[in-house]
Formats: sequence, C-alpha cells, structure tokens
Amino acid sequence: MRDPAAVAARIRHAGEILLGQATPFAAANYAIGVPHALPTGGWAAATSGVSVLAFTKTSFVARLTDAGLRTLAPVAAALGRYEGFPAHVQAITARGGGED
Repeated sequence: MRDPAAVAARIRHAGEILLGQATPFAAANYAIGVPHALPTGGWAAATSGVSVLAFTKTSFVARLTDAGLRTLAPVAAALGRYEGFPAHVQAITARGGGED
C-alpha cells in the first residue's frame, strides 16, 4: 500500500501491526521486540500480545479525602445499587458518603 501508516491508523483491533515490506514478522518476533504470542479468537479487542508486561505486577493506589468521598459517593452508591451490591453501597454510606 502507498501509505501504511494511514491504513494502520484505521485499524481498531490487532495483536500485531507490521508496516511495509521491510518489516516481516520474523524480524518483528526475533529482533524488533514485537510479541509473537498474539490474541486470537477476537481477543485482540480486549487484550494485547504476550510481552514482558504480562509478567509484571502492577499495584494501584488511591486515597480520597472526606470531601472527595462526599463528592463521589452519589455516583458510587448509584452504581452499587444498579449492580445489586448493597454491601458496596453500605461501605460508602457508613463512611459518611451520603445517605442510603
């Protein structure tokens, strides 16, 4: 194709995108560092190829102030009620995040 980057920009889901004739999959898998274990069966819509990142641990840290909890409480409680998780709603309201 004349403009591989333009075509790549239109791709929504792919485990691997190799642009141009000078980028064969063997070069990508063996030398460039593109993962060679790729999602199949439609899983490219939700996950990526297996790389070193698949073997790393990520921890998420969050901290709300009392004011922040009061601000977010109505949304969090509404989602908890919608999903049918009353204990989640109670966890919010018991900490002063609004009334149940």
